Amino acid sequence: AVVSEGSMLLSASQLLGMSEPFTIVVQSAKAQLLSVRTADLRKWLPAKAWEELIAREKRSHEWRMDQIAKCQEVSEAMDEALQQRRRQRPQPGGPIKSAYLRNKP
Repeated sequence: AVVSEGSMLLSASQLLGMSEPFTIVVQSAKAQLLSVRTADLRKWLPAKAWEELIAREKRSHEWRMDQIAKCQEVSEAMDEALQQRRRQRPQPGGPIKSAYLRNKP
């Protein structure tokens, strides 16, 4: 995912204790990562903002996990389709099903 300036990364792991499948790759000439302790963030934010932050992180985390599950399903379906094609492919030295190749002079 491409994130814009000011985005929070890995906040579900920090705020909710949930694992996140993120690898951060910087493709620009400059990146700055800042870290804030959860206790400090909770102390600095008003209660309503803290609650909204937690709710947003839960929604975002659920969406990401759903996307990962969908990708996994597609990957498994593609693997199965590939295996089926390999099983249908004639083995070397086996009968040739093409009439053109079978009767080729």
